[in-house]
Amino acid sequence: MNLFYNPDDLRLRSGWRLLIQWLLMAIIIGLISLLLPGVMHTHFTMTLTIGSAIILSVWFSIRMLDQKKVASYGLIIDKIWRNEWLLGLAMGTGAMAFIFVFEWTMGWISITGFGWERISQTPYIIHIGGYLLSNLFVGFYEEFMFRGYQITNLFEGINGKKFDKKQAAFGAIVVSSIVFGLMHLGNPNATWLSTTNIVAAGVMLALPFILTGRLAMSIGIHMAWNFFQGGVFGFAVSGMPFRYSLIQTSQSGPHLWTGGFFGPEAGFAGVAGILLLVAVQLLYVKRLRSNHKIHGENIIALDSANVSGNMNEN
Repeated sequence: MNLFYNPDDLRLRSGWRLLIQWLLMAIIIGLISLLLPGVMHTHFTMTLTIGSAIILSVWFSIRMLDQKKVASYGLIIDKIWRNEWLLGLAMGTGAMAFIFVFEWTMGWISITGFGWERISQTPYIIHIGGYLLSNLFVGFYEEFMFRGYQITNLFEGINGKKFDKKQAAFGAIVVSSIVFGLMHLGNPNATWLSTTNIVAAGVMLALPFILTGRLAMSIGIHMAWNFFQGGVFGFAVSGMPFRYSLIQTSQSGPHLWTGGFFGPEAGFAGVAGILLLVAVQLLYVKRLRSNHKIHGENIIALDSANVSGNMNEN
């Protein structure tokens, strides 16, 4: 067996495609940093740099290495996709509101003011608007790479003679979620629990893609979760606080529950939010299946009997 090239598909094997995408991403980030010194010194420009590198490297890998259309990675934009994206936004907002109300009810959060009351030479709308755009961008490019690209290629690499589709889907979710968690390990105030919980969040974000073949809900949840977490309710987002959150808060309480300076992902409150989102996702997919509305070009289906469409085997 050729370890590098798949003669049946006439392309590199999935593991090498994944590796090349990472290398391309690193090269693009390095080139941008050399051409624009200081671009990594602010959160906003760093987000633009990393996001641009991810989108470009994934797009190139899909078109040149995978030899497929970008739309087949969960981005078939139609009415159903847009509705699921909006549902994801509502779900992410609701889950973060649940966490905030829970901690406030427990007496662990005190509201101390509002973001526009902070002294700044920059209009408040610029602060909050820039933060919103930044989190919309992060929600898209992280889902595009970690769920859309990585899970698709991991599934193709695992699926075969030794593993069936369910096992391959499970393995793809686990590996991509572990990578997702480890990528946050270097964030400020990260702990073993924050890393474990972000791995769990990766699983939660993978489920809509696995079960529907669309990235819409995953992207919506990710965007809203991050923005409302840091931009509205004043929590740190994966260890990074936002000074101009709409609601200014002072937080106390046990770090094991609140996550402390890392944010809810490092505590059991974050786990509760993740489980709530999983429950809503499963109810939604059950409803789709009962109405025979799950379809798509490329679907990694845990229950292939109820879903039309197959992934190309590698």
